[in-house]
Parts: sequence; structure tokens; C-alpha cells
Amino acid sequence: MSDALSLPSIFDAFFDDAAIFPPGRAPLDRAVHDYIARRTTPLGRTVGPLLLPVDKLDDAAAMVEAAGSDPVRVGVVVPAGGLGTALTVADRVAPWIQVNGLELKTDDVDPARVIADGSALTDRFDVHVELSVAHIRAGMLDRFAGTDVRLKVRTGGLVAAAFPTVDDLADVLTAAVAVRRSFKLTAGLHRAVRYTDDSTGFVHHGFLNIAVAAGDALRGADAPAIAETLAERDGDLLAQRFRHNGDQWRSMFESFGTCSIVEPLDTLAELDLIPNTASVTGS
Repeated sequence: MSDALSLPSIFDAFFDDAAIFPPGRAPLDRAVHDYIARRTTPLGRTVGPLLLPVDKLDDAAAMVEAAGSDPVRVGVVVPAGGLGTALTVADRVAPWIQVNGLELKTDDVDPARVIADGSALTDRFDVHVELSVAHIRAGMLDRFAGTDVRLKVRTGGLVAAAFPTVDDLADVLTAAVAVRRSFKLTAGLHRAVRYTDDSTGFVHHGFLNIAVAAGDALRGADAPAIAETLAERDGDLLAQRFRHNGDQWRSMFESFGTCSIVEPLDTLAELDLIPNTASVTGS
């Protein structure tokens, strides 16, 4: 396939490059190289920032400088209590690393405090605060009111307990839509349609399921109906609904982190929602 490949703009910057995070765990030099190389391919427009932890920023900046590349756009994953360090390092790695996003964890820290700290930085960065399902059910999204802070939610991990149920995720979508707070997701979203991983037995959410469910939520669907959409495993049916629903879902579902850019795109191609990307380089 030539560089004339045309992908629907609805997927622009939809796949955040989480190559160095589990389960992919790509070496940093490979992740930086691939990110730079991919920008000149037809897939480049689908890719959001390169996601990096704070302790990888200095090395990544040195690699970008050595490559003579244009600055690399990065979203920094910030541990609870690590915001001050992250800001110091973000200034230090410029201009080679352009930090445009902060993704703030809330482990063992009062989420309200993290939200307040993040809200003071939204004039400089896109700020997302990671909340658990329990936080959201407890009404923590109310603390986002009057701020430009956005939501981040974990949808998988290395243990079964890291995967929210369809009812959990339905409550998240319902709550986010109710307050019109857009979100990004992380972990476990490898394929478009819900599936069971044969090697682990883990049931993974499908990002297409979530896109369709978000559109339904915006049109007033209740949590049980949303949960039913999240549980759907018929890819053809989901693709039909996706085409019918239009692009309103993207106003809520910003992006998700993925270890591979090509794998989720391939699953969209299997459903004829995008052209086949098999021969496009820069994966």
C-alpha cells in the first residue's frame, strides 16, 4: 500500500503511544525511534503523544537531540506526589521534548487535592487526573467543575482485577457524560471489539464498544443499555452501529494508551472501518 492511504479523520490522535509500558515494554530508544519514524507515514495522524514516565524524559530528550529530529510531543505519566519533579524535568528537556500533557495518578493521595493541583496547570498543559471506578461512584467528578481538568480511567492491566466490569465502565461513561467531562483510557484496549485473551483468560474491553457506548450515552442511554453495548462481541453489529452513530462520541472519548499503534488499527481494518494498513511502515 502506498503513502496515499487515507484514514478517517475521526481517529486523528486517537492512539496514544504507550510503547514502553506493560505489556509491550519496548526499550526507550526503540520507542523514540519508532515515534519519530511514524510521523512521516500515513499512520502518523492517528497517533497522539508519546507517553513517558518522568524518569525517562532526560534520556528521551538526548535521543531526540542525537537524531536531529523535530521536538517529540510527550504526555508525562506522573506518580502521586510527583508533580513538582515532573514540572522541573519538563522545563529541562525542552526543546527536544515538548511536554503537552500531564497524566496525574492519585494512588494513596486525596484525589481532590490532585485535581486542584492539576487545575492550576491547564493553561500550560492538557491535564488528566486518573480516577478509579470507586472514586467516580463516590462523586469525585464533581470536583472537576469549574476546571479544565479531564478524566483518565484504567481499563485493564496485568491482573484480572485491573479490568473493570461492563457495569463499572457503564457507570464511568454515564457519570462522565452527565457532567460533560471528556476522558482518555489506558491499558487493555488492544482490539476494537470485546474479546477474551486465550493466553491469560482476561476479558478485554473493545475500544469500538466504548466509542459506540459513549455515543449512546450522549443520546441519553441509561447505564444498563450502555453495559449491554460494552458486552457486545459481534464486530459486524458494532461496526454497523458505529457507522450509524456518527462522530459525536469523540467529544467524550479523547484517546487511549496502546503499546502498539498497528494492532488496534488492524482490528478496525478487519471490520472495514478503515483501509487495510498491513503494508504501511512505521509500526
